[in-house]
This record gives sequence, structure tokens and C-alpha cells, in this order.
Amino acid sequence: MRGRVVVTEADLRGGHRFEDTIAIGAFPIDVHERRGTATRLERMGGPDHHHAIPLGSLIPVALDNVLVAGRGISATHTDFGALRIMPQAMAMGQSAGVAAALPATRNSPVHELRFSDVEDGLLRQGAVLQAA
Repeated sequence: MRGRVVVTEADLRGGHRFEDTIAIGAFPIDVHERRGTATRLERMGGPDHHHAIPLGSLIPVALDNVLVAGRGISATHTDFGALRIMPQAMAMGQSAGVAAALPATRNSPVHELRFSDVEDGLLRQGAVLQAA
């Protein structure tokens, strides 16, 4: 799935903070070779080793009124190795749920979402959107 944002290795390695951050994580890049012969495991995320996940990576460009989470995130193959783990998948699921509820209650399409409304909903639920 290609989203409005495709998370890249540079985003993760540099600890890029997205304006529409819906979750953060700290798992390293974990890429399993296709033949099963090796695993690449690398820390990243800037000096404090965390990285951000943007709402735009959950919104498909080719579909209307759809949000994805977990393994459906829009990211390159390498970055997927750091984003696919369960704690981050749960945070993405919470974010997608909050984001989906807003247009449903307003009878508006997903593409009209205001990030500030999603962020407010997540913060009310206790979501962590930046490192301490």
C-alpha cells in the first residue's frame, strides 16, 4: 500500500519528527534476508533511538475513506523491519481507530481529517506522541 507518506530509512535513522506523528517507536531496523541466511539488526532513530510514525503513512492514496495500520503501513522494505512489531502496530491501530471515528461522526471523508483533531483524541486516550 502506498500512503500519502512513505516512511524511509532516512526518516528512521535521523529520528525525523513528522508534523502528523501518531505514534513513536524505538525498535531497531530488523531485516530478515529472503533466503533466511541472516538478519540485519541496527539501532537508529537519532541520538535517543526513537522514531516517529506519521498519520499520512496510514492513509492510502489510491483508496477513499480507508485507513490501514500495522503491516499495512506505507514504508520501504528496510523500514518495515522496524515498524512491523506489535507495540507499534497496536499504536497504529489505536490511531487509525481514532482517525476513522472522526469522519464517521461528522459524515465527512477521511481526506478531510484535521490532524489536530486526531492528535487531541489520541492524547485524551493517553497515547505517547513524543519521547520524554
